[in-house]
Amino acid sequence: MLFQFFKKPIIIISAAAILIIIVFGYFYFKQEAPEYNFIVAKKIDLIQEVSVNGKVKPAESVNLSFEKSGKIAAIYVNVNDDVKTGKILASLENKSVSAQLLQAEANFEYEKAKLDELKRGAREEDIKVKESELKKAEQDLKNYYQNILNTLNDAYAKSNDAVKIKTAGIFSSSGTSFYNFTFSSCDDSAENKASYLRLLSEEKLNNWQSEINDLNSDSPKSTLDQLMQNAKNYLAIFEEFLQYVNKTLTTNCSLNNSSLNSYRTNVSAAKTNIVAAIENINDLEQNIASQKITVEKIQNELNFKLAGSSSEEISAQEAKVKSAEANVKNYEAEMAKAFIKSPIDGIITKKDIKIGETVSSNQLVISIISKSNFEIEANVPEADISKIKIGDPAELTLDAYSNEIIFQAKVIAVEPAETIIEGVPTYKTTLQFIGEDGRIKSGMTADINILTAKKENVIAVPQRAIAIKNNEKFVKVMSSEKEIKEVKVETGLRGSDGNIEIISGINEGDKVIIFVKS
Repeated sequence: MLFQFFKKPIIIISAAAILIIIVFGYFYFKQEAPEYNFIVAKKIDLIQEVSVNGKVKPAESVNLSFEKSGKIAAIYVNVNDDVKTGKILASLENKSVSAQLLQAEANFEYEKAKLDELKRGAREEDIKVKESELKKAEQDLKNYYQNILNTLNDAYAKSNDAVKIKTAGIFSSSGTSFYNFTFSSCDDSAENKASYLRLLSEEKLNNWQSEINDLNSDSPKSTLDQLMQNAKNYLAIFEEFLQYVNKTLTTNCSLNNSSLNSYRTNVSAAKTNIVAAIENINDLEQNIASQKITVEKIQNELNFKLAGSSSEEISAQEAKVKSAEANVKNYEAEMAKAFIKSPIDGIITKKDIKIGETVSSNQLVISIISKSNFEIEANVPEADISKIKIGDPAELTLDAYSNEIIFQAKVIAVEPAETIIEGVPTYKTTLQFIGEDGRIKSGMTADINILTAKKENVIAVPQRAIAIKNNEKFVKVMSSEKEIKEVKVETGLRGSDGNIEIISGINEGDKVIIFVKS
């Protein structure tokens, strides 16, 4: 009966429909389980690099000029010459300053020698020399004083001859109270004055002779000095006397009297003798005065040597030495302005002067670039500049050579101000080659990888595994039961290879989801 029941058509159709619905529902409503791609967290060495392009330039490049204007005297280099630091490259004509420098140096040495002498004090031989100088100076002064008696005697003899002998026929007198002329003169005033002075001269000659007679070799210097002054006073009277006598002989009424010619000759000779006597006494007086100064000077020098130098004197001389030294340095500085010296070891790249040409101050004449220690200059975008610090190592290749040739360098400077390139702020960064290499040339283009950070043996995962929610970072971790859970993590260094350091949140060996496929 059951068999017959299922053999009915309607039953068969209904069963088939139910079966189809069940199969279709199974496939239609079935949800496929998602597929997960993951990596196993492990410890690796993580490196952070910044890659930029740059250009090779000399480590140093200088343009040189003279500090003052002048004519080129000499040029010592040509373009492409190697030069060392301090080498003279060119010079200006500078003779006047050179002479002034030599004079300043000589004065400095002189002042320094005086200072050394002051500090050293007097040596015994120096004192003896100075004592000898003083003894000679004193003897010379004594000789001058000993010559006073002879000089006064000579002056007295000339005066006595002038007053008494040369005018003997001109006057008639008693010799004690008055003197009259033996001829008539038109100048009564001159006659009277001459008569008076003749009588006065007689008196002064007597006084003078008495003074001279009292002189001897033991007479004090003060007495001799006074007698010298007295002698000049006497001679002044005698000279005045002869002047008035001469007036009486040259008046109109006397000119035609030829008998007076002998008087005129005698008076003229007398005047000459008196003037000579005055000059002799003046010369002797001046010699004595000068010699007194010499004796005093040498005596002071001897006293100075015997007493030694005071601290004030030494300080004063030290100041003179410093002043003289400063003067030398001033001329040396002025002299240096006439020379151009190389400030670096390098190669001459430009020489724009000729001998004999006049150049102005600060006019560019010679250029130099450093021969070694080349640098690379690169512009780093603002997104990477915070990663770079002074001293970071770098590897680079030069377009002139194959990529297999690696050059080593390091960061030596980062400019704080930005440089805008195509609207993007960049910062000029300078790297220096480590070691010298003859293949490096100025102007070459370089591809640079700057190692900005490195950590060894740290847990790292690909950066794409990190998700951010509410400013916090998460990764998805698969458990051993294949359950997926989100774990909060703390990240560190970002590597140039796409990995990022995980400081906390996961452990080595954890399976971190990096891709989910539905």
